[in-house]
Amino acid sequence: MAREFINRVQNLRKDKDFELTDKINIQLTEDSPFLQDILSNQDYISAEVLSDGIKIVASLSNFDEVEIDEVKFKVFVEKNN
Repeated sequence: MAREFINRVQNLRKDKDFELTDKINIQLTEDSPFLQDILSNQDYISAEVLSDGIKIVASLSNFDEVEIDEVKFKVFVEKNN
């Protein structure tokens, strides 16, 4: 599951024209279907996508929708300033 999430985040980075070396921030909602799997692999995921970690929030006003195993959920990815 972690590898699939990494792939989706890398695709978002590409879609947003981020540089390969850009550090990013990731936010997920607390009701995300794969939250526990993602959090248990947070260090690995963060290292692979150059993120400072994954922040869990109650809701997202800006987000992209990603799909893993036919399950859609919201994720917010931005450049770390």
